[in-house]
Amino acid sequence: MKSFIAFLVLLIIACYAFPHFDFMRKTRTGEKQESFEPLTSSSLPPILKTYFVNNHVSFELYTIPNHVKDLLTLNADFSSVFRNKSKISILIIEPKNENPNFKLLHEKLKTSITSYSNKFNMIYMYENKEISYPNPYDVRATKDLMEYCHYFCVIDPQRETLLTFKKLTATEANSIEPILQQYSYLIK
Repeated sequence: MKSFIAFLVLLIIACYAFPHFDFMRKTRTGEKQESFEPLTSSSLPPILKTYFVNNHVSFELYTIPNHVKDLLTLNADFSSVFRNKSKISILIIEPKNENPNFKLLHEKLKTSITSYSNKFNMIYMYENKEISYPNPYDVRATKDLMEYCHYFCVIDPQRETLLTFKKLTATEANSIEPILQQYSYLIK
């Protein structure tokens, strides 16, 4: 009898937890939720790829999964990303702790972006801000986006890719100008 009760309790817990596993997740349109797929550096513009290799910039390039595309398309805070595909979006996530490399990146970005203001869309977020949207799909997608975006992301809506840094050092912060330059050439 004890084993039957234990089995029944475990069955109830499993039935409750099963839909929350990653392989069971769905997008708001009911499709199976994709994950961020890494891309090779061959997907980057050749000049930017060479710059990253020569200057030892550690970066990551991903395809944007369908649930994050839904967020970037349908959520009012992010809808400018896919509304105007002729602009590249830059997502800046301010860290909760003081970070001198983030300050350097932010200063370089502020000075460089003025030359490309009609080609880039800026979105600011805060690492310590509670994510709250009425739609639970948006909350999950925002958390995933912030997990993969390390303080700075370039979102290319035409190619549906996301470029971010593996870590934020002065080398990565100094690569802002070449990134802006090469991505601005892509959207001509």
